[in-house]
Amino acid sequence: MPVDSTQHQPLFQTLNLGSFPKDVLEFQDSQSYLRQIIFVDHQLQSCLPSVSPTTLYTVANGDVLSKIKRLTSQVNSINSNYAAIEKTYLEVYYSSVVLAHLHLLDQDYESVIATLNGFRIDHSVPLGTVAEREFLDYLSARFHSILGRASQNGPTIWTIFLESLERYGHKGQVSANIWIDSIFGGLLSALSSVGKKPIGFSDLRSQKFSKNVVAFVSMANYALRKEGEKFTTGSFKPEYQSFLSELLKEKIKQKKDFPNANEENSEDLYFVESFYQTLNSSSFNRFDIAKLVSPELSKKFLVNMTEKSYQNQSVLSNLIITLIDLGEYDEAFAAFKTYVSYVERERVQTGDVPDILQVITLYSLCISSFNPTKSFIPDANASFKKFKYNSLDTVVQELVKLAKTLQNYLEELAEIANLSYDDALYEKDQDPLSFLYHKYNPQVFVGNKSVLVGTSSEAWFSLGKLHTYLLIYNSPNSEILNENKAKVLLFHKNSLIVNSSGNLGYLFEYALSLAYDNNVTESSKLCKFILKKFPESFKTWNLLGLLASASDNRNFISNSKLSDVPSEEKLNKAQNENVDFLSHNGRTNKANESEKFIGDALNIASLYISKHRESNTSVSLQTKYEILQLKMSQLAVWEATYGVESILEFITEIFVLYRELFSHVQFPKPESQNGLGSRTEAKWSKRPSVMDPSDENGTRKASGSKNPAKETIKRLSKISIDNTDRKHANNRQEEQISKEDHKQELRILQDIWLWTASIYLRLGFLEEAEQCIVEAETADKPNVKTYTLLGFLTSKSRKHLALQEFERSFEILHSTEEKFNRKAYGLTLVGMSQLLITKDEETESLFVSEKDRDAGLVRLKNYLECYSNCWPYGHNSSEIWYYLSAIYEEFDDKLLQSEALWKCIDLETNRPVRSYDICEDFFI
Repeated sequence: MPVDSTQHQPLFQTLNLGSFPKDVLEFQDSQSYLRQIIFVDHQLQSCLPSVSPTTLYTVANGDVLSKIKRLTSQVNSINSNYAAIEKTYLEVYYSSVVLAHLHLLDQDYESVIATLNGFRIDHSVPLGTVAEREFLDYLSARFHSILGRASQNGPTIWTIFLESLERYGHKGQVSANIWIDSIFGGLLSALSSVGKKPIGFSDLRSQKFSKNVVAFVSMANYALRKEGEKFTTGSFKPEYQSFLSELLKEKIKQKKDFPNANEENSEDLYFVESFYQTLNSSSFNRFDIAKLVSPELSKKFLVNMTEKSYQNQSVLSNLIITLIDLGEYDEAFAAFKTYVSYVERERVQTGDVPDILQVITLYSLCISSFNPTKSFIPDANASFKKFKYNSLDTVVQELVKLAKTLQNYLEELAEIANLSYDDALYEKDQDPLSFLYHKYNPQVFVGNKSVLVGTSSEAWFSLGKLHTYLLIYNSPNSEILNENKAKVLLFHKNSLIVNSSGNLGYLFEYALSLAYDNNVTESSKLCKFILKKFPESFKTWNLLGLLASASDNRNFISNSKLSDVPSEEKLNKAQNENVDFLSHNGRTNKANESEKFIGDALNIASLYISKHRESNTSVSLQTKYEILQLKMSQLAVWEATYGVESILEFITEIFVLYRELFSHVQFPKPESQNGLGSRTEAKWSKRPSVMDPSDENGTRKASGSKNPAKETIKRLSKISIDNTDRKHANNRQEEQISKEDHKQELRILQDIWLWTASIYLRLGFLEEAEQCIVEAETADKPNVKTYTLLGFLTSKSRKHLALQEFERSFEILHSTEEKFNRKAYGLTLVGMSQLLITKDEETESLFVSEKDRDAGLVRLKNYLECYSNCWPYGHNSSEIWYYLSAIYEEFDDKLLQSEALWKCIDLETNRPVRSYDICEDFFI
């Protein structure tokens, strides 16, 4: 007698998700007929390049053909060892399609047809569980795909299958949908003569199966995918767009009474599920989907469907996605809480989650979209707010709860799909890069773009990003900070365990997190791994260069002795003898690793820009910013190696590169003052010079000789505003950019001027530094960055003014618009600390009494301690810990002073030439 099928439910669930049991290799010696067939199927799929709609009939290489023949014999042997009475209907069905698939890979088409014709499909067989019915859907799709592939009348077989297709599988039916997609691809290929004669929308509409609207829209959506678009004409998409518009409007007009809880309008619900499932799979870009079906129309249709269905999760989940597309976050937030209650209620009633992948998908989408880094923070200075009625605290509290629930669902999915992850939170003794050397899930053959892998990876990543937000803004003490940091590293690693090479964003985010955690070696290895697959990821190149500089710094500190430091006399002698510190391209004769990496990256960037210019295609603002940061990092490496004065002559190259990248930028017109059009007089702030001409403290004298630095500033200013006679400008002047991009480009220029000002500050060239700040205020309106740098500029000569500038920055940074700007907050805090902690007569005059000074230091101490729990910006700042130690010394707290000093020393030992945060995406 066959084994009770309920014992096989876990196996069916695993196979439906596109996975195999972890112990599948042991099934070869099992006494179970089903398990032995599963083993053969596992071995079969291991012969394929990957399991995807386009690779189901391709063996990895010629050497596996002998294995295919051996597996074929093994199936025949298994079948002969079991009597018919010992096998269930699904087991025989499964065995038949596996054997037919083996014959097909062996190109034995007659045996394929004979095997499949030898199996009688019986629609009357009772199937008691959801897992069994979904497994049957999978076998049916695989059966017809293989039969059509082996038969001369394949298109006819596939057409008959599509005519009877009730619905495209839901998200959790990974295996079934892969084989349905293979039928779509095969039929499109046949209709278009393998792409030689692309078909139009009317050609597809004329097919017999088009009367089945579920099958038709599912196949049309497949045709929009990258793998399907080669089979269709250019007019296919706009014609299909018009068809969909009319179809949805027609369905909206249909009148149906609101059903009771016991009724189900399966036809319309299958349409909603199939249409949106295939539509959302047609492109990873939501803007492309919005062009096909406007979110407004989609919302109207789905709202109408909620009136014609009873608590349907598919309708509500797609409505939530549409509301997010529309930016209606309050409505989406409320709808998602309703969705959560539906899922939990059904779980209580049935003890199961019918489509766990769909649940995980929606959870991760909502956590990612509602994450303040994508909602509240970008909206801080915007007139249109995504959340109008829900506060930040309300949303964050809800997200923390949802994150715990999502983690539980991911663990449940791991159990069903037999996925493996790291067992515990990230610990130092674990290998952060174990996923590069150890394959956690060798039994999963579906590719990185599959629903199982993509959904799992995306969910873990969304959890990592949420806890990154909590690390920066919601870690009130070191214990919570360490807990959140451990979760960030664990979640990002888990996202890569299931998808180790398919997503640049996931890989880089983990590499950056490792760098922030001072895992220099591991982060460097991961960067090199990324660059092998994505050689044009310039922020990865930049991070690798900075990591190399941190490693160089650590090695220098570890190996250096006091006697190794050259005396001032030796340095002067070397300069007088014209020792060649820099070659013509700015490198030493023996370049260190950081120089080499960044130099290689800039060469690739040059080729990248040339390639895009020749093809007349635009380069994204983010990529331009990354290339610009690379060049600035190169100068930082030279500064660390040869001294700050050595890079003065190369500052011009930064402005030249900016103009090369942003040749279309139009600058604010200077306001004429007293009939003069001088740019230096046209300041947004219209403030007088902050420098006291009579004050020579801390500045170098410029009178009596021509000032080369001032001449450089004039030259830089001319470069940054010159819009005439630009090379290649004729190809790019007409480039259309958004208002927001234009604003960002001017802010980037402002940052360059402030960066230049900081260089002059380090040299003590205060007048030149001030002039750079003036240029920065001209490029874009004054802000906390300009105020803070002005505070640094005057902190030695005019301390009351410096205090005023820092206080102004703090006032802005505590406002609603700027409270999320933690990087700028840190720089301002360092400036204020430097100003108040340094003891001299003028510093003492900042306070009216000793009691007032103590109160100021207590306030500063609170700021520093709070900011030290902001990871990574405050927690990884050696300056923050240094000034904390100085304040602890003031208050005679030896223990905390020692801890802060050791933390400062540790950070300085591993310090790169620039902060790792310059590798983050540019954001105003």
